[in-house]
Amino acid sequence: MHASQDIVRKINERLAEIGMSKTEFYEKSGVSSASLSQWNNGQRFPSLRSLKRIANCLDMPVEDLVSNNSANINFKEEGVEALSSMQELSESQSELWEIISALDDRQCRRLTNILENILQMVEDSR
Repeated sequence: MHASQDIVRKINERLAEIGMSKTEFYEKSGVSSASLSQWNNGQRFPSLRSLKRIANCLDMPVEDLVSNNSANINFKEEGVEALSSMQELSESQSELWEIISALDDRQCRRLTNILENILQMVEDSR
């Protein structure tokens, strides 16, 4: 199971827990049914911004949405798949990806938290 499919499973479980319809979820989160379908099919992985919106909509921490209770998901592998589908990366993008792919799980979680905070500051400034 792709990490993105696990996220969709958690979204569906949480929707059932809180009694929210998919239509209401799409409206409140800003996520489209097409995006959810792509994630469920393993074609794409949700952006950090989408994950944050979903977590806020479902009133749950992003970490709960992306963590796998049975084992840690290696999101770096998902990122490699996504990047390999791009035709070319700039030199700086390649260097950045090399740094990110060398991070351990704890460092990835910390980086995710930092990026969430940056996104929140950007959204607050609008």
